[in-house]
Amino acid sequence: MRSGWGTEKVPERRECCVLGPPRNTQRYQTHRVDDEPGLVHEMRLLARQRPRFGSGRIYRLLMQRGWTVNEKRVQRLWKREHMQGSRKNIASDAFVAVVRMVACVTVLDTRIKCGRTAL
Repeated sequence: MRSGWGTEKVPERRECCVLGPPRNTQRYQTHRVDDEPGLVHEMRLLARQRPRFGSGRIYRLLMQRGWTVNEKRVQRLWKREHMQGSRKNIASDAFVAVVRMVACVTVLDTRIKCGRTAL
């Protein structure tokens, strides 16, 4: 607030009383460490090594590697950077297994009918 409109010095208490904001907000200094680029880089390395891991497991790996980070922050960065891993398509895998089973049964039926019992 102290922008220096005039040459007069106005006490902080009076300034805040007139303009309205709480006094403790005028002196607050954030203590954020700008480690986000390094954190995102580390997350990308882990995601490349373990493509099926989600943000929760990546968070635990980061903690093991010495990062002091909040799980919600990892989730937010994970979503922002579009690092969703590849999903295993269980339905497709089950379909392929059924098709293979049917093919094997068909081949065995054919061999039995033709008189060839050995595989």
